[in-house]
Amino acid sequence: MRTAILRGWVSDGDSGNAAEAARNAVFGSVVLRTLVDICRFRAGPQDLSVAADQITSCVAAYVTVDLLLLSRGADIQSALLLTAADTGLLMALCYGILVWYRVAQRFPQTLTALTGCSALLSVLEVPVLWWLDRLQAMHADATLALLALLLIGGWSVAVVGHVLRHALSVGLFRAMVYSVVYFYLAYWLAGWLAPVSG
Repeated sequence: MRTAILRGWVSDGDSGNAAEAARNAVFGSVVLRTLVDICRFRAGPQDLSVAADQITSCVAAYVTVDLLLLSRGADIQSALLLTAADTGLLMALCYGILVWYRVAQRFPQTLTALTGCSALLSVLEVPVLWWLDRLQAMHADATLALLALLLIGGWSVAVVGHVLRHALSVGLFRAMVYSVVYFYLAYWLAGWLAPVSG
């Protein structure tokens, strides 16, 4: 009787929505755990699915965090331009190198891994940058904060190399070279666009 009453409170549409929400929550937690494992070098892009909503979520997270970080030292229009250029460069280079190695079918998982992991690591920069700003405002020694940023940057380079090693099926050294080239181009592009956006 009690079960029947409880069932009466939930319509078919509500139960369907609840089930869909539960599936999305579980799916999201699995994706997040996989991205964390990739950042810990315990998984690869092949461990991610090719679901469109997963790709969209990771790209959106990447764009959002990138925009927040860039807006620290630039107006919103400049930050939007730099974010669009950075995201476009990442997607173009990712697809281009996969086509060069004739593994273009790995693009969805590779892009998800690159954007998702980059977003996670960029989030770690937020408190460090806040700490750095406080230290500089007090004219205090910022060596530790700068060292922390350097470590996060090195970690990011290593993670991108790790993802490319799996995506391209190449050796770690070659993948790391590609990673360093990507970051060099990203910083070069940001520096080139800075006067334009300013």
